[in-house]
Amino acid sequence: MKNISKILLAAILIPALLLSCKKDSADAGNIKLSKSSITFGSGASSNTLIVDAQSDWAIEPSDSWITVTPLRGSRGRTTATVSVKAYEGTSQRTGKLTITNDGKTYPVDIIQNSGSEVSMWIYDELCTYYYWNAAVKAATPDYTPHEDYNDFLSALLPGLNSAKDSDGTMDGGYDWQNKRYIYSYIDQKKATRADDDGDVSFGFGIEPFTYTVKDDPTKTTYYTILVTWVRPEGPADAAGVKRGMFMDYYRGARMTRSEYLDFLYQYYYLDGGTLMKLAEEKDSETYSVTARTMSETPVLYKKVITRSGKPTVGYLVYNEFEFGKNNAFDNEVRAAFKEFKDANVNELVLDLRYNGGGYVSCCRMLTSLIADGSSGKVFAKYKYNDSRSPKTRSENYYVEANSLKRTKVYVLATGYSASASEMVINSLRGIDVEVIHIGDVTEGKNVGMERIPMNTTDWKTIGDYQYEMWPISFRIYNAKENSDYAKGFKPTYAVDEFRQVKYVSDSKIFDFGDPEEELLKAALAKIDGGDPVTDDKFQEQFKAVRSVSAAEVLGEAGVAIQKPFRGGAKLLQSDFETADKQ
Repeated sequence: MKNISKILLAAILIPALLLSCKKDSADAGNIKLSKSSITFGSGASSNTLIVDAQSDWAIEPSDSWITVTPLRGSRGRTTATVSVKAYEGTSQRTGKLTITNDGKTYPVDIIQNSGSEVSMWIYDELCTYYYWNAAVKAATPDYTPHEDYNDFLSALLPGLNSAKDSDGTMDGGYDWQNKRYIYSYIDQKKATRADDDGDVSFGFGIEPFTYTVKDDPTKTTYYTILVTWVRPEGPADAAGVKRGMFMDYYRGARMTRSEYLDFLYQYYYLDGGTLMKLAEEKDSETYSVTARTMSETPVLYKKVITRSGKPTVGYLVYNEFEFGKNNAFDNEVRAAFKEFKDANVNELVLDLRYNGGGYVSCCRMLTSLIADGSSGKVFAKYKYNDSRSPKTRSENYYVEANSLKRTKVYVLATGYSASASEMVINSLRGIDVEVIHIGDVTEGKNVGMERIPMNTTDWKTIGDYQYEMWPISFRIYNAKENSDYAKGFKPTYAVDEFRQVKYVSDSKIFDFGDPEEELLKAALAKIDGGDPVTDDKFQEQFKAVRSVSAAEVLGEAGVAIQKPFRGGAKLLQSDFETADKQ
């Protein structure tokens, strides 16, 4: 066990739709490149390309407007600077870097935007579909060239002071450093690239939760990775990494801020290659995790919990609202509920603690499996801006063959539970299902998004690239017209899943399904007729051993890499054309 009573909670969890990183680096033979493409704005600017090679290499730009320093290198890791000249054209231009190493060549695409085409398309669509489109129309768009394709969106929306409802509902919010973030986002892909297979991803298959630990003798701040979950049959799982492990060492070194930054860049961008080495202690076993393609599954864990003389409980850890190819993921959820129904479970515990959201149709399916969705009960209502017609639409619950028809459900939810996860709570309460929420205050995302271009599966083509945008375009209400959770849902019972490791020496977090795991333990206590030990009671009990408060050292951690929040309540127009499922 590890004594980490001095540990600060400073979390970095990947949002629902970035649960594993997509491969964006070249990795073959004896060379690794940090990027497979680099995008520039129309102004003269520079970016970096990391070359990690086992032997001599050379870079050759395709055009005179692209320069690289250095053009050659040898064994080891080199950071090359890629620069482009200012561009006054009206459409995007492209070039290429060709890296030669050991008789093989590796391309890196260079894209330079005109600075207006993509931005003008974004602005025009926001004027039509954005929930606060009046604020967009009143703004003066700055079409000054941006370095990256999504910078215009990121610059425009946070500055719209009137893009907010009276109760605080807005596009995004403020993080723990009081930095503004937005939910709306845009994606880019090369026009010649096939669509990604949504049922697979490329990554390490591990979810880290980051702590900082201050070493008293040296006053050095070290970083510790607590593994919160591991994707079943993924690379980390195959390497023997388990939920609850504390990884102090990265690449053989205790993690200071420098090593921690290297870890983040490798985790998110594969900068540093596909092989990640982690260890719990200096001389303990090293876990070599090689990033690879792995199958996705929103069902992280399921179990029928039976205990002598006590209610039978169905327990499901649902990690993202994704339906999968041919509805494969939805059918996994249906199979889990069939198992619960066949076992005649008395109670249901739904674990959404790390679920940042996803597609509305999946939320509709899940809630229909929980509650009695017959008799045309309203699942949700969506309200759009005043320019849309109709301004309001609604959907009823599905009729699901394996619905448990519960009138009460226990939901484990935290600050990482957002959007579609919160929609589960709100929708069920809209038809008088008692939702006992155990955990922490949720994100507070009571708005959803639609895909642009609308009413098509095609992407918007501009130059050699294609784009799709997911702007906030509607507000979510339940059958009772309630949408009052802009500040998040407060838990019925406040329970911090990490409180043991924060306050108690030689402690750990337990695996999913273990009756000693903090959130599940609280739910089982309530199911068995008792009261969960809430955080205030827990902290009072262990107050004497708490050596340092989070507030005292909060500023030491710092979020080094800002990743967009890409969960959401994603509504497809085809949802309105789908008949009730039997």
